[in-house]
Amino acid sequence: MTTRTRIWVFAGLFAVAAGVVLVRSLSAKPAVEVSFVRYADNGPAILKITNRGKPHLLCDSPNAWLFSDAPPRALQWNVVLMPQCETQLLVSPKAAQAESLHGWMVSLRCVPSSSKLRKRVEVLLSKVGISIGNTGLVASVHLPAK
Repeated sequence: MTTRTRIWVFAGLFAVAAGVVLVRSLSAKPAVEVSFVRYADNGPAILKITNRGKPHLLCDSPNAWLFSDAPPRALQWNVVLMPQCETQLLVSPKAAQAESLHGWMVSLRCVPSSSKLRKRVEVLLSKVGISIGNTGLVASVHLPAK
């Protein structure tokens, strides 16, 4: 085989592998899934939150209060979602978001928790001007009107 033929074979195999990775990433389920369960007796909605990914996720909501039991005691820290697990939380809209006739939207912003090694590497790279940002994931659900 000539060098030119080897290069074309290698390029073809690389293109096939890249195509397989692209198709798998487009057909994969989202890493975080949020679904409406029902409304609790005292008003807040009950959501089921599922982490389908492998890392722990730190989640918060920019437009709703999250509760582990009955309101008005909102969670003061991020919610930690364990890998391959699901949990249920109570949510209530923040004052700025009024409920309409069609319900309201709840969004969760989740960021993978970083290992100590990753944090050290990020610090070292930031010293030489390289920034590695992780924007995380956003999952939303539309809650029906009560």
